[in-house]
Amino acid sequence: MHDNTQDTQPDIRNEYLVLRASAGSGKTFSLALRFVYLLCKGAKAWEILTLTFTKKASNEMRSRIQKNLKNLYTDSLHGTLTSNDTFVSLQANGIDEEFIKHNIKRIYTQFMQTRPKITTIDSFFYSILQKFCWHAGVSNAFEISEYDNMALYERFAQCLSQNERKSIAKFCSVNDMRIEDFLGFVSKFSEQKHALRQTEQKTNLKEVKNSIDSIMEHLRQEIATKPNIKQVGINALNYKHIEDIALKTWLAKANPNDYNYWKKIDLSHLTNDFNALKKLLCVYYQIKQNAIFTQVHTYIDKFCSIKHDFLRQKNILTHEDITRKVHNLLHSNIDRDFFYFRLDERIMHILLDEFQDTSIIQYEILRPLIEEILSGKGRIDER
Repeated sequence: MHDNTQDTQPDIRNEYLVLRASAGSGKTFSLALRFVYLLCKGAKAWEILTLTFTKKASNEMRSRIQKNLKNLYTDSLHGTLTSNDTFVSLQANGIDEEFIKHNIKRIYTQFMQTRPKITTIDSFFYSILQKFCWHAGVSNAFEISEYDNMALYERFAQCLSQNERKSIAKFCSVNDMRIEDFLGFVSKFSEQKHALRQTEQKTNLKEVKNSIDSIMEHLRQEIATKPNIKQVGINALNYKHIEDIALKTWLAKANPNDYNYWKKIDLSHLTNDFNALKKLLCVYYQIKQNAIFTQVHTYIDKFCSIKHDFLRQKNILTHEDITRKVHNLLHSNIDRDFFYFRLDERIMHILLDEFQDTSIIQYEILRPLIEEILSGKGRIDER
């Protein structure tokens, strides 16, 4: 890993390279430089997969690489390479002036005559799904568009039995949830069952709630009797639902006396009560989360089937749908050799811009491709 917050330049000769730096410190320049360096070391433009998160960033990256190559070519003709920032950086990484003079025209021409894989991560996933649409159960003519979630939810509700509808309504009422919020959870996890981590809970939710209420009442009685306590300091302990407590600003304080309206009163004898309250709230939310996950899991298979038919009829997918389907495709029983043959095994290098913004599911999609390249195996060796 190279930290660009320092004054040193990254050694782009490293086989594996991570750049970490603040905005405006030159990461884009370094990424474009890495691309040019790989071209100088024999890579073809179509072998370098460069992924960004926005079209603007992709266009900027493509434009910058093209400009760098053009300037290298022009300066090689005019004998002014030593004043070219890109060349100075390349030279520091082992690319000498003679190499540029003899090869830059060919490298620049090849880049201009090919279609480099510089694209957004969403567009890359789209291209994968298009190639394997039949394996994913979608038409190759699907469109990228938003759709009405409520229309999908209504169709799902119509396919439920009366008992199932009553069960969902009762669950939402007990957990103070809107039905559409619950269905949103079902939709979110419908194609990510692996993300539903259910744990066995031996503690009863009602018991935890009663314990929280008891501590809150004790804290209120103790604080209300303090001399010179202002009403606003007492009101800070008011709540209607357990969830209201989690929004209290004093809860985030390491010490209750750090709270503005409690600074002038001694609460040291209540420290254990505050700590116990925080632990109980954690248990409370863990139990609620597990209950929601359990209920959601009950309806996932049915929701998946209905959603699949719904989208097939509409022939549309959102970018999120595409990402999920590609993830499922890569983690299904599809033959990996066939997958990489169809995908395009000429990908030899991957450059990923703004890696910290990559979601878990996006990384899970990219990881098999990264591992395939790292393995060096297949019809193309020495990846």
